[in-house]
Amino acid sequence: MSNDSPIRYLEEIDGVEKVIYRASAIGGCVRAFVACARGVAKQDPPEKFATIFEEGHIAEPQILAMWEEHGGAPARDSQHEIDWEVVDGIIVRGHVDGLYTEDDGNTGIYECKKFRESTVDAWIKKGVEVHETYPWQVSALMHGWHQREDYYPMVTMLGGQWDGEKIVD
Repeated sequence: MSNDSPIRYLEEIDGVEKVIYRASAIGGCVRAFVACARGVAKQDPPEKFATIFEEGHIAEPQILAMWEEHGGAPARDSQHEIDWEVVDGIIVRGHVDGLYTEDDGNTGIYECKKFRESTVDAWIKKGVEVHETYPWQVSALMHGWHQREDYYPMVTMLGGQWDGEKIVD
C-alpha cells in the first residue's frame, strides 16, 4: 500500500529528466527538500515514526472497507498514480488510496488517514487541515487529475480511529 520513493528525486520521462516531488511531502519540511536536492542520503525515520507510517498503510484498506460497509462507493485502483506538472520539468506525484465513480459518472478520489485516540478529535474538528501536509497533498491530486482529465475530481478524505491494532471507527 505504500510508496517508498524519496520526497524529491529525478526521473527520465520521454527522454527528458524531470524533478519529481511526492505530493504527500509538499507543505512539510523545506530543509528535507533542500537536502534531497543536494544529494544528501535519505535517512530512515526513527522507529516510532516508522511504526506510525506502517500503521497508516495497514489502516487504508480497513478504512475503505468500513466506508463501503456504510454505503460508500466501492474503491478501485489503490495507489493509482497522478502527476501534476507544475511547470515544465517539475512534477508533483501522488498515489491515491482509491478511486470511485460518482453519481454523475465522474471519477472521485479516496484519500485515507488513520488517527490515534490522541488526534481523532482534532481530525473531527479540523478535517483536512489537521496536518500541514494534507491540504497540499489533496490539492496536488486535484490539480494533477484536472490537468489530465480536464475536470476537478471530488476528493473524499476518510479518517479512521486506530486502537493500536486496527481501525475501530
